[in-house]
Amino acid sequence: MAETYKRKYGLDWPLSFHDIFIDMSISKKWNEFPYNQGNLDDPGTHLLRACRELLTPKEFTISPWSEQHAEDWCETDFCITWGGAACSKSNDYGLYAVIDWATDPTETITLMASTTREMLKLRSYESVVRYFQLLKRNPYFLFPGKESKTTTAIINVDEADGPLSTIKASIRGAAVNEGGSLQGAHLPYVRLILDELSEMKEHGMNARANLSAGCRNFKVFGLCNPTTFYDQGSMFAVPKDGWSSVNAETELWPTRWGRVRHHNGFHSPAIEHPDRYPFMINQEQIDQRLREEDGNIDARDVWVFIRGFPPRSGVDDTVLTPELVQTHKLQTAPVWLSEKHDLMYVAGLDPAFTSGGDDCVLKIGCVGVIDDKNTALAFVDTVKIPIDVTSSRPATYQVVDAVRVILDRYGIPVARLCIDDSGTQSVADVVEVEIGAGVIRVNNSMSATDRHISAKDPTPMKDKFVDRGTEAWMHIAALGKRNMIRGMTDRAANEFCIRRLVPSGRRKRLESKVDFKKRLKGYRSPDDGDATALCAEAAIRACGLLGASQAPFAAHGPSPFRKAPGRQIIVTMKPSNYVDNKTWNRLSSYIRPYVHGPVRKRW
Repeated sequence: MAETYKRKYGLDWPLSFHDIFIDMSISKKWNEFPYNQGNLDDPGTHLLRACRELLTPKEFTISPWSEQHAEDWCETDFCITWGGAACSKSNDYGLYAVIDWATDPTETITLMASTTREMLKLRSYESVVRYFQLLKRNPYFLFPGKESKTTTAIINVDEADGPLSTIKASIRGAAVNEGGSLQGAHLPYVRLILDELSEMKEHGMNARANLSAGCRNFKVFGLCNPTTFYDQGSMFAVPKDGWSSVNAETELWPTRWGRVRHHNGFHSPAIEHPDRYPFMINQEQIDQRLREEDGNIDARDVWVFIRGFPPRSGVDDTVLTPELVQTHKLQTAPVWLSEKHDLMYVAGLDPAFTSGGDDCVLKIGCVGVIDDKNTALAFVDTVKIPIDVTSSRPATYQVVDAVRVILDRYGIPVARLCIDDSGTQSVADVVEVEIGAGVIRVNNSMSATDRHISAKDPTPMKDKFVDRGTEAWMHIAALGKRNMIRGMTDRAANEFCIRRLVPSGRRKRLESKVDFKKRLKGYRSPDDGDATALCAEAAIRACGLLGASQAPFAAHGPSPFRKAPGRQIIVTMKPSNYVDNKTWNRLSSYIRPYVHGPVRKRW
C-alpha cells in the first residue's frame, strides 16, 4: 500500500506538503496543536530555514540581527524594534511578513503601515514587493498571491471577483499620517507592522484594539529610530523597571506589552564583516556621520541614526528634559492636601480655525496644595475641540460654544481663562461678547515681559527671551523645577522636551512651529504644549502661583488655599486622555441651549 504520509520533526505530514512548507507552518503555528507535539527547533530557526530554501544568500543574507528578528517574529506577539539606519529591520520584517502570509494566504491579513505613501514605498512595503516578486519566480515552490493593480496590496483572487479582495486575506500597505485605513478583517491571523513608528500618528497603534477582535493570533511589530522618550516608538517601549534600567548598550528588555529589541549601530555586524553584510551600517559610514557632526559623538543625529536610542539630555537646548520630567514628577497624578471645595480651576486655550490644520486644544488645570505642602498646578483634562466645516456657524464661534460648555463643567470664570490672542481672528473678543469680560490674553509674538525668570533669579524675562510665547513655555520649566506641576500629558511632555530653544542675538526664542514640523517629519504642531503653557499662565495671573511679583491675587495676603490637617485627599484624574468624539458629541448637545436660546449665560 502506497505511503500517504511522511514523518518530519516527530510529526506526520501529507506527502503533498513540501519540506519548505512544513518549516513555514511550524514557524507560524509552533504553539498550536498538533504542531506543539513535535520535536521542533526554535521557531525562528524554522523560519530562517524556509527563507534559505526559498532565496539565495545573495537575495537574502542572514545576519545575526536577522536571526534576532526571526526570533521576535515567531516567539512574540508584541515587539518594538529600535535601531539606527541600515540595521535591516524593515527588510527582514518585509520578508517574514510575506512568508507568514503565504503559509495561510486565505486566513491571514497583514497590514504594513508607514507614515506616508512615499515612505511606504521606500521601506517595509518595498521589501514585501521585492521578495514577493522573487518568491513568485521560485521554480520548486508554487507561491500564492498576486499584486493588486489598483491598490497597494498583495491579494489572493482577481479583483473582478469582488471589492473585498484587497481587504480580506491580503498584505496591504497604509500611509497612516495621510489618512490610510488600518481596517482589518475577522480572520484567524492578523498582523500589524508599523514602520517609522516614532513619526506616526497615534491611531497607528490605537488600531490594534479593533484588529485583534475575533482572531486566533494577533501580532504587532513597531520599527523605528526613536527620537525622544515620548514619541510613539518610545511610549510602547517603556521598560518594566523604568527608563533608568536601560541605556544605549541594552539589547533587549521586557515591557508591559511585550519586548523591545534594540540595535546599536556601533555594534553592527558589518563593522567586523563589511564584505559579508554590505547592506548594513558599517564603520566607514559611522565615521562619515561623525565627520558631518564635527566629531561630536553625542550629537543628536548620532544618537538617533547610529545608536538607535533617544538622545540623552543636553544634546539639544530644550525647555525640559526627560530627566527633569521624571525627577520633579511632572506627569504624576496629584495627591491633594486641599479640600475639594478649595481647589481652583483654570484653563488655557490654543485656538485653531480649520478642520485640517492645527489642533484647537483647551487645557484644564487645577491649583491647590499637594502632599509635599507646595501649592501646585495639576493638569486634569485636555479637550481637542473639533471644527465642523459643514456648519453655518463661524469657526471662531464654534470654538467659543465649546469653551462655554467646558468652563461650565468645571466652574471656571472667564477671569481664569487664558487665550492665545496672536491670530487674526480673536477668539478672546468673541468670548468677551458671548460669555463675559475679563479673559486673560497672551499675544505670543509680543516682546517678553519684565517678570522674573524664577523666585531665585530676578533677571527679567525680556533680557533672556524674545517673546511672550517663549516666556510662557519657560514658566512651565520654572514651576516644574519647584515641584509645582503635576499631571502633564505624554504629548505635552514630549513637546517640551523636543522643541528647541534657538539663539536670537543674545537672547533665545522657541523654535517656530514651521521649523518644528519640518525637522520632525510626522509630528503635529506643538498645540498641547502651547495650551499647557497658557493654562499655567492663567494659574500665574489669576492665582498668584509664582508669588507676589507675578499676580494681583498675591496682594490679598497669604495663600488662598487651606491645608487640610487630616488625611490626604486623592482626586482621580486622567491627565493623558483627550475627550474622544463620542464624548464630545454628548457634550455638544449642551451647546444648543446657549447658542439658540433667547438668553446667554454670563459669569
